[in-house]
Amino acid sequence: MVGTIGCCTVCKRTRALICTGCRSAEYCSKDCQRKDYRTHKLLCSEYGRMINSARPSANAKLAFHFGQGPYGESCVPKIIWVELEGVDEKKCVKQVERDGNGVKIHKNLLVQAMDKVSHPNPEPRNLPLNHYQCTRKFKLNHDIVLHHRAAHMFDNSVPNMSVFKFTDGVQGLLWRGPVTFYSCKGVKLDRLAKRVPDLDVTMSDLHVALSFLQNNTGSNAGPEALSAGGLFLYEVYEPLLFQQLMVRYSKNAKPIKGIRISCLGDIQHLRKEEYQVVDILPNHPIFHADQPDPHAAVLKQLGIPLIARKLISDEDLQPRKGLRSRVGYEVLENEVAIALNLITDVNSHRFNFPDLGAHWKKVVGPVVLVDWNDALWMAMLTLGMERLDHFVSIEIRQNEVREIMKNDETLKAQFQEFFEEFKREKISGDDEGKVDGDPSWADEASPYDV
Repeated sequence: MVGTIGCCTVCKRTRALICTGCRSAEYCSKDCQRKDYRTHKLLCSEYGRMINSARPSANAKLAFHFGQGPYGESCVPKIIWVELEGVDEKKCVKQVERDGNGVKIHKNLLVQAMDKVSHPNPEPRNLPLNHYQCTRKFKLNHDIVLHHRAAHMFDNSVPNMSVFKFTDGVQGLLWRGPVTFYSCKGVKLDRLAKRVPDLDVTMSDLHVALSFLQNNTGSNAGPEALSAGGLFLYEVYEPLLFQQLMVRYSKNAKPIKGIRISCLGDIQHLRKEEYQVVDILPNHPIFHADQPDPHAAVLKQLGIPLIARKLISDEDLQPRKGLRSRVGYEVLENEVAIALNLITDVNSHRFNFPDLGAHWKKVVGPVVLVDWNDALWMAMLTLGMERLDHFVSIEIRQNEVREIMKNDETLKAQFQEFFEEFKREKISGDDEGKVDGDPSWADEASPYDV
């Protein structure tokens, strides 16, 4: 078979037996087969189906792809067809398939649905695994190449959750953006040599890919790395997985109390309480966001350094789902959340307008309020969330009016002082006697006195 030279996929001993399901991986014993079972079972049946199906083109070869698909699609590795596409120096490895009309189409392997707006055409990089001694370790008779975004570590690509799940969270490097493994004939020692996908990957290659992803070091890729940003998109695409990650990697951390403020749809249609006490884990991205949502200006006046963050609305309130198929955007209205973000600085030209930030559009949805020191929780016990509406609409507004009046009084006093001095000069004339005084100014009054 191609991939290993008659060797066991796990221990590389000889006298290997072939997997009867995919016929693409060899084992020397049932014990080695059990060790590889968790990885192998992911794609064994699919590999057997794909290798026996019609190729979309004569040059198409099988490859392993790790990426994020459309909404609701599970984050698991896939087997796809790839080939070299393009002209001369612009040739690049791309996915190839046939559409419903049988027309061949190519897709960029580095563009995915969840961040294609911010990454429409990422620069590719091909990383040969033989540079990392995989060839010697696994006795490969061919090259395996990792195709990925060249700048994935610093171009704000989101963490690759397919890789994260495939490695069971044990990664040497936190891979961001899509990655694809393809195979090439022969073993080239020159790292810069051109490598074309001219060989189908095997299920033994999948074991090599796992070993590489788990052991290739370069930066901290532990659970805390997931808090470095990018998880917001997983809240949207994989909400259940997001919750599992928060719980799984918080370990024994003490939760921080927060307040969930429901939107109109939550209250009227889903019968949720307007205010709910919730537990926020310290590894939640609310504490690690690169661009956090604005602090609530109103509670700043109470001396509470509060963090306000939008939450993903219930699935029934999502577009084209449940209630949203019958009602409009009004179900995501949240007057309390907007009120808490009113600009209270009377000197601001946007005074009394909500400071909603880049992530807070006109439609808000549910919101969570939280503070590291649990000051929020104590404040809510003291004031009661129900009183905040009253506090915002009356007390804060009264304080703002007082501030305006105070400023008006300051301006009035300054003008009165100026007017009285000007009036005296008009009555007495100038000191040099060039301008006579005008006694009629004695009866003039300040506009404030009229």
